[in-house]
Amino acid sequence: MQEICGLAWSPDKQYLASGANDNCVAVWPANIISERTSGIQPRITLTEHQAAVKALAWCPWKPNLLSTGGGTNDHTLRFWNANTGNCVKSVDVVAQVSGIIWNSTYREILTSHGGPKNQLVIWRYPDISRVADLMEHQGRILCVSASPNNEMVASCAADETLRIWHCFEVDHSKKRAQEKTQRASEYTRTIR
Repeated sequence: MQEICGLAWSPDKQYLASGANDNCVAVWPANIISERTSGIQPRITLTEHQAAVKALAWCPWKPNLLSTGGGTNDHTLRFWNANTGNCVKSVDVVAQVSGIIWNSTYREILTSHGGPKNQLVIWRYPDISRVADLMEHQGRILCVSASPNNEMVASCAADETLRIWHCFEVDHSKKRAQEKTQRASEYTRTIR
């Protein structure tokens, strides 16, 4: 394994995924990770990317679903079943993938990219249809991070800018009404 350039813990904390400059992704069981790392083998090694893999993110509502993004010579966003190692979907995104963020509220995924467009893209999951292209950066996007409430995304780029995007804003009045309806319907289901 070559230089590691990306890491992501699974939401259930059972696995750590690592992406590397050798175009591989390794999935490590958390229970074998300790201070002594020599001799430890990954549970699964994923080898279909054609460039370094920096972007990794686990689906928050499907703990065994790992998304990965390839570098400059790859241009693919891939979705893996981490239990089997099978690639369940692959999409050519026509640019290097530098970051991935899942959003549970909308069941969407955000990817950040380098050239030629240096943009953020929001995709609907699971059909991977394009929802929005966010283009303000003049250089390749280096990293992205979601806010604690998952409504905003921060991005920084090689153009030396930091941008804040309101990507997944939630209408809290609609959300409360929906939660009340769900609770009422759950309550109704329990009555016989």
